[in-house]
Amino acid sequence: MSGDGGPVSIIASMTAQVGDLLLFRHARTAGRFFRVGMFGVLVGACANMVSAEHSAQQQFQVTVPVSSTVSVPDQEVVIDDMDQGTGEFPEQIWKLVSSSPTGVVADFTVSSGFKNVADPSIEYDAGLKIRVVQSTGQGQWITTEGNAATNHSGGVSQAGVQVQADAPGQADLALQVLLLDDFENMTAGTYSMTVTCTISIR
Repeated sequence: MSGDGGPVSIIASMTAQVGDLLLFRHARTAGRFFRVGMFGVLVGACANMVSAEHSAQQQFQVTVPVSSTVSVPDQEVVIDDMDQGTGEFPEQIWKLVSSSPTGVVADFTVSSGFKNVADPSIEYDAGLKIRVVQSTGQGQWITTEGNAATNHSGGVSQAGVQVQADAPGQADLALQVLLLDDFENMTAGTYSMTVTCTISIR
């Protein structure tokens, strides 16, 4: 039994796998107790597997694109008989919506004053006013340029007002257009001017 060390090496191997086993005098006894010990280890492992907790996860994701929209109250505002001396059109409510995380800049511009429809060479000055009526969302909406006017005689044919937001949100903006020249000095006829709103990401 103590020959080349065969039985001894087997016992040592079994001891390493099972744990704290007593040293036995011969391989047969060691083998019998080894089987019993292994059975106990396997039973314990099965018990642990049955009582183990398992969990699973499911992730939901949505992508919101950066977008900005503007709603025009009316494509055309026509006043046949404007009150003499005022030259003021009623305020027009423009609705702006943006999902940009950095906010937007809204520019309201004109490329000329009021021009005579029958004879565009006849032009009179126009004014613009803008204000924030109300806003919702994260963004703070402010008027950066509240008033502007053309100056036809001075060579200034363009004018613009501006509103900015620093985060996503929506706002109602009141735009007012004014005809600045005195009626008594104007040539009779129909006059027209176009306001353009341009939205850009900050």
